[in-house]
Amino acid sequence: MHLSGESGLTIANALPAYRWNADYTDKVIGKITPEIFDWRPPSPDGSWQFALGEIAAHIADVAHLFWAEITDNETGRTFFMRSPGPASRGAWSRNREFELSEVLAELSEARQKWEEILNWPIDSAYIPTQGTIKVYKKFEQLAADGKYPADKLAYGPETPISMIATLISHEACHRGALIAYLRAYHGISPE
Repeated sequence: MHLSGESGLTIANALPAYRWNADYTDKVIGKITPEIFDWRPPSPDGSWQFALGEIAAHIADVAHLFWAEITDNETGRTFFMRSPGPASRGAWSRNREFELSEVLAELSEARQKWEEILNWPIDSAYIPTQGTIKVYKKFEQLAADGKYPADKLAYGPETPISMIATLISHEACHRGALIAYLRAYHGISPE
């Protein structure tokens, strides 16, 4: 039985915060100009920091990645950024050179893909998908090989609603950094 069939409820009805969050993130990213796209905040200890454009690219990458994991699809794209690896705190790197217009286009495409998931019936929100089960099994193997913290697997495979909540949190964190950098170093307000 699908609740949406009787009530019309969808995941978007249960979690409207995704769209609010995405809209605000897109508004903030829209304040990045080509002139400051490669600006990187100073780091007193010399540690690596994301450039403004890299933060935006990372947000687009994760939106595509999570969509692919939930739907068990390939993203069909080369990610902008390369992770240092699961549970690593090393520096990220660019997979390729990219410009602001590419990041904005990829982010827009990711938002469109997410509309599919947001329109799923509400009763599918709490059930792991084939894709999230597949990802969980990969992380189980990494944990067995000592390459991933086993305690992070305690809750089992992700569900669409948990992935959306994680995506909201992820974007809010990086959006906060963008807002701080834009205001403090460039005098740009997201409002």
